[in-house]
Amino acid sequence: MSAADEGPAGAACWIDLGTPDPTPTVRFYEALFGWNVASPDSDGYRLATLEDHLVAAFGPAADPGAPYWTVYLHTDDAHTTARRIVDAGGSIVTAPAKVGDSGVAATAQDPNGATFALWQPTGHRGSWVSKRPGTLAGFELTVDDAAGIKRFWNAATGWTLDDSGSINCQGAVVGTWRPSALNVESTFSSPWLINLRAGNVSERMAHAITLGAIAIDPDRGILLDPAGTAFRLVT
Repeated sequence: MSAADEGPAGAACWIDLGTPDPTPTVRFYEALFGWNVASPDSDGYRLATLEDHLVAAFGPAADPGAPYWTVYLHTDDAHTTARRIVDAGGSIVTAPAKVGDSGVAATAQDPNGATFALWQPTGHRGSWVSKRPGTLAGFELTVDDAAGIKRFWNAATGWTLDDSGSINCQGAVVGTWRPSALNVESTFSSPWLINLRAGNVSERMAHAITLGAIAIDPDRGILLDPAGTAFRLVT
């Protein structure tokens, strides 16, 4: 498998979907994007590839908030970033730990309770960076208390959340943010909304609906997959 081109520290580098019943969800994304999802490992974790490049993963989740996508942020040093998160007012859910030869992972929450993960890569570099349909194209983070959250993310990861809605890190736009008051969709199970490249958004959205998805904000390309997980299609 080919490694992804690494983005800057602080950029989204990997995603996985936790759901109580991964099998029908896997079938949906395979049909929508042509992903090839491997058989589950001993923990039920299933890697998804596109053209032999890693793009995402699926796994079982007992969390009552599931299903949801987890966004992993690239870091050069998971332990140092974890300390910065705590110092900035966030919390560590699972401490940094080695994942075989692949890297070091940790799980954290920002002061609003938005759960995210850290990934310090060694063998596994992350999701394929490409313009191809079916690849990761960043994220949108819904926030409360914008002023406080801006301070947290800047101290923890170096992010700058600007007034235009962009999230900048090391000179690159790594995502977008949106005040919670603007999100009228009550069906979001997570403040993180992943963006997946679609090519032609309207055509891909129509195809997703035939596969069982529900369009909850067609103008923004936002759907719920058949398990109820929100995601957005972008060009």
